[in-house]
Amino acid sequence: MGIQLRRAWDRLAVRDPGLMRSTTALAAVAGIALALAVLAFLDMPAPFLVAGCFAPFTAALAIGDGSARDQVFVVAAAVPLVFAVLPAGGARRPFP
Repeated sequence: MGIQLRRAWDRLAVRDPGLMRSTTALAAVAGIALALAVLAFLDMPAPFLVAGCFAPFTAALAIGDGSARDQVFVVAAAVPLVFAVLPAGGARRPFP
């Protein structure tokens, strides 16, 4: 049953390339929602919530790339972005 389901999914994915983009976007949104739910449940401050959103988003985008080289490039490009966004967000919020 599992092999037949996988073959059917592969055939559907070949016919509809937008389906792969949609599943990648759904994985990113689900990962972000899960990270936010866990971090909010743990009562983490807002900068941790922002940082927690970058990891599943970056991972979902990297997994969507075909080759390992492209996956490494996406993750490596996201690291400087995260280090730039987090201090900028922290500078906007005054310290208590």
